[in-house]
Amino acid sequence: MEEGVVDIIAEDSPLYNDNDIVEIWRWRNNSREKEDIRFGDILSLNSISEYITKTVSVEENDLSAVIELIKVFSVENCFYDFQETTVKRERNLSEAEPLYITVKKAI
Repeated sequence: MEEGVVDIIAEDSPLYNDNDIVEIWRWRNNSREKEDIRFGDILSLNSISEYITKTVSVEENDLSAVIELIKVFSVENCFYDFQETTVKRERNLSEAEPLYITVKKAI
């Protein structure tokens, strides 16, 4: 996700692994935008410290101050759409063609 901090309750949920795709939406310029992203790429207020540590280049002794400053101005502006994610997942599963493999014993 390029922009946004997600309001997500199920961040540590066992329902999803990092590669699962979930739908996130946000309001921008008075219109709703939707985006499908990997669950592992979700940026939330809980994970923002780790994200800053990995992506911002600052002196070690300044890192905690930078993290606290960014957290003060960070606000949740994206929302996880559980219902739409579930609907899409079920639709994709029902539309998937079954895969059949024939295994022959070697002689």
